[in-house]
Amino acid sequence: MPESFQLNEALLTETGQRLARQEGLFWILGGSCTGKSAVSRWISESTGMETLDMDGLIYGRFMASYTAERHPAASRWFRAKNPLEWALSLSWDEFNALNRAADAEYLDLLARDLGGQRSSEELLIDGGFSHPSVLASIIPASRIVTLAAGDEIRFSIWETDPERAPMKQSVQSVPDGQAMWQKFLYFDEMMNGTIVAESKAAGIPVVRRGEAESVERVARSVLAALGADGETRQPAFDSNPASRS
Repeated sequence: MPESFQLNEALLTETGQRLARQEGLFWILGGSCTGKSAVSRWISESTGMETLDMDGLIYGRFMASYTAERHPAASRWFRAKNPLEWALSLSWDEFNALNRAADAEYLDLLARDLGGQRSSEELLIDGGFSHPSVLASIIPASRIVTLAAGDEIRFSIWETDPERAPMKQSVQSVPDGQAMWQKFLYFDEMMNGTIVAESKAAGIPVVRRGEAESVERVARSVLAALGADGETRQPAFDSNPASRS
């Protein structure tokens, strides 16, 4: 029986109202192997801006907070007997819908984690979301940048990078592992394409990573897209909506 996952619009609206108080939030989105973490580290070290690893929260501290009532998609996924095997049993359309619904649930927990007080303190969030359209529905696109890399670059990293080896081994350990690894790569390709397409549609700048490009050069392109100079800690975004009209 096909799995059905629906984006909770009411939860997203509520989350947007809470995150609106956090005026210093900035985001780097992008699929796997696009360099998000390396770029975020460079920006943090060069500008002093605090960074937050969203994947670390989703697969770490948030794991104890997912509830079937408020976070049905994430709960269905992470409470499965074997979450990886279960996710790979889905069709692409099901997996895509699962991620879209889960994005709103992750944002709910992030908003709760940041608290309800208004804050202008700058915080750069690294990844965590596979659907930029969900994030851009509650956060100005001018505070978001998406990183992209060609399929050949990403596939090479997945196949040869020692840091990616544990995931490859985990996928190949499920039943029919080699076929599941190919399905994993297919899902990865589709997710990257979705992220770029949704970013362009939402007006989110897309910074493409070349094969030989340095982390510094990509990071400076990200800072430029956010309106920062990369040398001094300049406000990257004017939080007054009237200034963007």
